[in-house]
Amino acid sequence: MRDRRTVFLFVFAADHPRLVEPHNKAVQKRVLHAAFDDAGWECPQILLAPDACDEIYFDRVSQIRMDRWSHGRVALVGDAAFCPSLLAGQGAALAMIAAYVLPGELAKNEGQPETAYRRYEERLRTFISDKQKVAQGFARSFAPKTRLGLFFRNQVTNALTIPGLAKLAMGRSLLDRLELPDYSGPHGDAASIEHR
Repeated sequence: MRDRRTVFLFVFAADHPRLVEPHNKAVQKRVLHAAFDDAGWECPQILLAPDACDEIYFDRVSQIRMDRWSHGRVALVGDAAFCPSLLAGQGAALAMIAAYVLPGELAKNEGQPETAYRRYEERLRTFISDKQKVAQGFARSFAPKTRLGLFFRNQVTNALTIPGLAKLAMGRSLLDRLELPDYSGPHGDAASIEHR
């Protein structure tokens, strides 16, 4: 990084993750030591860096899964309704899609917000749920729990640097075909939109 600064990213899977207060740096450092003290390589030296600094961002990778995205006259959009987690890599795009559909349905169903909310969810629920499932599956490979899993993940990551292989292996999973209504017309005719 700039100014002779280094960023360390510690990622680990926990069967029973601890709830750590966001401002309790001492506990956060203890959790990092518990996870990485015996990891070998240069981890003992690397762990000295967070021990010596006050700037630590500590969080868990989570998803938001709700039975309903609305109640009465209140509706949620984006991460508040359906956070897929950073592992989906599409949180902003999904939020923008929802921010397009929700006001479109409100305009189309003027004076009937509950109907608009229901139609908004009907249009997007399956698509969003699929994105959450993909992210959940990716989490297992992103933070494997065994040395064999780490080895396999690293080999796959290295192989994806071969020119063209990533596109060949993952190309279809990176392109979504989502049919969204064109809310500019009086009837909201469907328009095919490609989303990457």
